[in-house]
Amino acid sequence: MKNLTIAFLASFFIASCATSVTKKQKSDPYEHITVESLKGQCEAEESWQVSPFGLPGFVFMFKDCLKINKLVVISVQAKNGNEDVYTKEIRKESVKLLALHYTYFMDHRDYPPEKTPAGQSPTYSDNSGDLKWSLKKIKEESGNNWETHFYILSFAKANSECSGPTCARETLK
Repeated sequence: MKNLTIAFLASFFIASCATSVTKKQKSDPYEHITVESLKGQCEAEESWQVSPFGLPGFVFMFKDCLKINKLVVISVQAKNGNEDVYTKEIRKESVKLLALHYTYFMDHRDYPPEKTPAGQSPTYSDNSGDLKWSLKKIKEESGNNWETHFYILSFAKANSECSGPTCARETLK
């Protein structure tokens, strides 16, 4: 009887070890968004070549691109040949600075922007507009010596009691 109990417990233990629980992985709803997918399918509505403190970079805004209403892409150079361009922290903070600057620009822009002749700046005002813009980071990609960050650009009606640079808002979550 004792041997039967031990055999039963041993078989139960072996069976419990062999059983594995698999969790369904949530699929990334933005996995289709890559630098490569942008190249053939989307045309930038706006683009700027920037250089925060000497770090080469680009800011692009795409409309109705890859199933996203307004997609902002910020890229900074990560490597020059085999050498890193600045540190990872400086590149990260530079991207964050460009994203903040872009939302500030949008907050003070007469939107929708007037079509401006090539080489001229879009309409810009020192007064706060009726909309508050924000960016939500959805993805980051590294490759070909560049770090690329993807954001969804959205807006909300501005609070009439709060305007200007002292108005608190949450961006870049």
